[in-house]
Amino acid sequence: TIERLSRNLSSFNETDQLVENYINTIQSLINDNTIFCIDGSEITKPNSKVLEDMGTVRDGSTGETNVNGYNILEIAALTNKHDMPISVYSKIYSNVCKDFKSENTETLKSLEFIRAHFGNVGIKALDRGY
Repeated sequence: TIERLSRNLSSFNETDQLVENYINTIQSLINDNTIFCIDGSEITKPNSKVLEDMGTVRDGSTGETNVNGYNILEIAALTNKHDMPISVYSKIYSNVCKDFKSENTETLKSLEFIRAHFGNVGIKALDRGY
């Protein structure tokens, strides 16, 4: 089953259409009262030595720096039409990837994504790490 699913997923190239379909599905839930919660985090891999583009991160749980891992940027929308937060943007990225410029650049890309897809609505709330 894993081999079949992996093989089928490797030929999937319609990610942009998938994202657009998802955004179209949740579009009606977003309005001026929506709160977009922007939060950065990390996945640590302290015991991993060789993973693709693995960089170093600060482990928010322990406070350790230079831990093997990846950064995560998530934006969740809180709406008055839905009881649970709605994920509107999620990205895992590495600070050693050749396309990486800075965490600020990644944050600005995420804010541009929600502006491009939802317009200039809602309240953007960033935690104290920003």
